[in-house]
Amino acid sequence: MTPLLLILLAGAPEAHAQLAGRGSAVWGDVGGGLAVSGAWDLPEQPGDVVRTWAGGTWTAGFGGVVGRYDDAFAIGRGVGFGVRARQDLLPTSGGLAIQTTVAVEAWRAIDLLVVSLRVGALAGPLLQGGRPGVAPAVVGGTARVLGSAAYRFHRHWSVQARLEAGADLVQRGQGQGSSGLRAAPAVGVVVGLGFTVPVARPDAR
Repeated sequence: MTPLLLILLAGAPEAHAQLAGRGSAVWGDVGGGLAVSGAWDLPEQPGDVVRTWAGGTWTAGFGGVVGRYDDAFAIGRGVGFGVRARQDLLPTSGGLAIQTTVAVEAWRAIDLLVVSLRVGALAGPLLQGGRPGVAPAVVGGTARVLGSAAYRFHRHWSVQARLEAGADLVQRGQGQGSSGLRAAPAVGVVVGLGFTVPVARPDAR
């Protein structure tokens, strides 16, 4: 089965060029999984060890996709864009830390029968909830690359696995010698449910 899938994927671009017409669709997804970030307990000084924390996350996204798609053969390729909200719950040394992000994402997609693959990037603001009497809320940002794979079990619905990796940036160190905006590694692994609904059917070539 795997060799056959690889052969089909290798020949997909040519199949797209021959079969697919232009079309557009809206998409959405929701899921949960694992989050890893070092942005909460960043050290005050550069060069100090960055401690990372692992916890849970949930995410939801919505947007559109345009490209070439053959509705009958479920073969296509396109460019997607949208807005994504995420909330990470990280059990740090100071208690439960909550990080919330709202990001804009863009990706390239390839669909082949019941398999859909996406590769892209996202970026947006990040908010760390403060701890009353301990630490104020912190505003920063996040930038990540992403990859996902989906298995379509229905005409519009699919099960998805998504991987993100990049950096969270937050303000650290307000005193003398501080470096201001600091970067920390960030990784997210999410499994969830997605949908795609055509808005404009593919044009005949």
